[in-house]
Amino acid sequence: MRADVSIVSLLYQALGAFAWGHKNWNWFDHRHQVVDHFKWQNPFPSDGADPMGFEVTCDVLATFHAKQYTVKELVEDTDYAFVVGNFGWNYGTRRYPGSWDGVDQGGDKRDVVMMEYNDVPEPAREWIESHQNEEDPAKSWLFRVYEKRREAETEFTEGQIGDGDQIWGLVKPTSTEGKLVFFAPAALYEILPLFVAKGSSCEVDFLDLTKYGPRAKHNGVIAYPERHAKPDLRHDISIRIKAQKTIENPDAMHWRLIWEKTHMSWQRDERRRKRKEQVAERQQLSGDTGVKDEL
Repeated sequence: MRADVSIVSLLYQALGAFAWGHKNWNWFDHRHQVVDHFKWQNPFPSDGADPMGFEVTCDVLATFHAKQYTVKELVEDTDYAFVVGNFGWNYGTRRYPGSWDGVDQGGDKRDVVMMEYNDVPEPAREWIESHQNEEDPAKSWLFRVYEKRREAETEFTEGQIGDGDQIWGLVKPTSTEGKLVFFAPAALYEILPLFVAKGSSCEVDFLDLTKYGPRAKHNGVIAYPERHAKPDLRHDISIRIKAQKTIENPDAMHWRLIWEKTHMSWQRDERRRKRKEQVAERQQLSGDTGVKDEL
């Protein structure tokens, strides 16, 4: 952990802010842009150190297994083609959250993750079930849960609940057994701490998503799927989620407060300057309209 932080931390934060402003382009895929609503980037330094200016009081790693398909593969190679239409991505009713990098390749090239619902930790399941009926298209339909299809079944009857054979999508299921959850990779970012909270030394903090964000902050939580292998021939993937609780160290906080105070002072001066310019322009216009022709 770092205790010695100087003005370098401010430069680091400034560079981070610059990069943040240019986040809507995937530098590794020049053909597709990152979707506008994707706000996530890896908050962990590549050398394994603590985020600059912060001390880590809790560090958790957990690995999960799932399957990943493109929309085309899901439609052609599985019994769950209907899932794609139920997300509403192709009809404009729901926006596609993005791939692992926040990219939307569009149409049948979009990525979809399928996971055993029983493998989803309880806190994450509770969040999924409590958010299914939200009307805000930016928040609802991030995850869709369905009954597994039995081998003898030839079709699904959408919207029916109760027999254990039908799909589930809008109400809380009675059991986690025999169910699958589908989601776009980027949807997972919204609730990453919930996947690693249970039983950790900072469970209370990880369960509080108000502390969670894309960048480290004082008494905050950061998380990222730092490793997600490409699907193999059977579409299997592993997802390693890392989460930390961060505390801003005193030196970094000191320099940050100075920076914020200076920036606020500059903003006030800039507002005063603009107001004076506006007043001067209005006075000039008023004077011009009041001039009379003496001839």
